[in-house]
Amino acid sequence: MMLPSLLISLWIGWLLFLLTGNFRLQRRWLQSSTPNPNSPLPSLSWLLPFRNEANNIQRFFAHTPPHRKSLFLWINDHSSDSGPFLLEQQQATLFQNDGQGKKDALITGWKNNPAEWSLHTDADVEWTEACMVDWEKALNQVSDQTILVVGLPRLMGNALDAEDFRANMFTAAGMAGWGFPFLCSGAALAVRSKRLSDPLRSCLGPGSSGDDVFLLHHVISHFGTHSVETLPCPNLKVRGAKTLTLALKQRLRWAGKSILFRNPAAISVSLFIYGLHAAGLLFLLLPGSLWQKILLIALKTMADLLLSGGGTRGIFQRLTLSLLYWLYIPLLPTLAWICMPWREAKKVW
Repeated sequence: MMLPSLLISLWIGWLLFLLTGNFRLQRRWLQSSTPNPNSPLPSLSWLLPFRNEANNIQRFFAHTPPHRKSLFLWINDHSSDSGPFLLEQQQATLFQNDGQGKKDALITGWKNNPAEWSLHTDADVEWTEACMVDWEKALNQVSDQTILVVGLPRLMGNALDAEDFRANMFTAAGMAGWGFPFLCSGAALAVRSKRLSDPLRSCLGPGSSGDDVFLLHHVISHFGTHSVETLPCPNLKVRGAKTLTLALKQRLRWAGKSILFRNPAAISVSLFIYGLHAAGLLFLLLPGSLWQKILLIALKTMADLLLSGGGTRGIFQRLTLSLLYWLYIPLLPTLAWICMPWREAKKVW
């Protein structure tokens, strides 16, 4: 009975820590100074690297306010579909890249962006007028020492995928509330790219993904944690995977990006979560009292349901995820590391 009690106590303590961090982060933003209506809004351009995103491009122009479209800089990373043609029809600002991945596409956007702020985003993000105004207000509030502003968006798509993403954003917001480094989302982050010294290439990841992780690591390493601000509740939606299979592939990629982030505090948190679930899984698999195992599962599921935030609509998904995490957390990082190409791993370590 001692081990289940210890595991549950540690998990409840961790969730309470994150929940308090969420409250601290929200309170910090609410108490921040209101932007001066007479001061000019920050100079900002949205960077949209894309490859074969014709469907998302069509949806983008169907939903984005017409007077805002000129603020988006599109970087074509060697598309073979009709996406570039659609952008030319819309008279969008379009740059061509050589197909070397998202990292190089973003650098092309940095070099061609005359604005102070470069806001990284993806073609599957839904930008509304309200959300764009929120970002402008937020960037108007940050100090002159702020280099990176990170958003924690919501995900739409497969129900479990969305709930899993929500759980990760809950963790990120909880850590940010206490000033700890966390893994941000590349779907919405604003950077003062002109403040970052050349060569720009070193600020981003070694491959086509992980740009957000490496950029965060670079900024924290060179400017300190105070140079990063977080938006706790932005009105931002990302279209996630449509099937469970695609959701698992996406999550495997996220786990790989987590491995790439070499910050000691973030690694310590990852090891704590990994060790806790691995110990729980071993306890469930090894011989022992069945009622203690049932009690452990029930108490952890209850803690996840009550303390991890979210509304009542996702209760079933959160219950399911709580059970799946016993397998999911110990196995996924291991699989992500095995699947990571060796040439990428050498550049990281």
